[in-house]
Amino acid sequence: MVAERGEAVQVGARLLAIGALVTMLLFAGGGTALAGRDWCATDPILVLSDGAQLQWTTAFPSDGLASLTGPVTFRFVLPSNAGPVSVLFPGSPAAEKVVISYSGPAWKGKGGMPVRATVVVPASTNFKTVTTINGNVNNVLTFGGASDEPIKTNAKIDLRSWQNLVGASTILASFTVSNDATIDVP
Repeated sequence: MVAERGEAVQVGARLLAIGALVTMLLFAGGGTALAGRDWCATDPILVLSDGAQLQWTTAFPSDGLASLTGPVTFRFVLPSNAGPVSVLFPGSPAAEKVVISYSGPAWKGKGGMPVRATVVVPASTNFKTVTTINGNVNNVLTFGGASDEPIKTNAKIDLRSWQNLVGASTILASFTVSNDATIDVP
């Protein structure tokens, strides 16, 4: 019975994350909503030295792929003392760029470690985007935006909490950095 309940909790968490994403897409004002259409996502995963994992998933309509003018770019600002971080890349239909900066204030070890990110989906046409954060966070975090506009996100790592990663079973590339770095994945 315990295994079944655990499986139900995992399925429930995944459905909640997908439901939040769909709700955001359905009710976001203006632009193209993603309801009833194909969509694609880019989703780098950060794995910190303490084992914490954070996945940023940015979704947009699949017909937006043709209008991309560059890689979907994720700029992460970590505390100056965050230590090494691995960046994992599940498969994505779009090129991705991850910029890691250790320019945030030193983390004092109390409360969750803060991670700030800015996501840009560069495109020649306007369409809605949605960025969600899963992993070691208290709740799935969702941020709406539009192509070609920076989406600013913030998360605090909580090793006691877990929100299932989405579609992360196959990792196509991974890199570990301990200084400011830029990673391009075609």
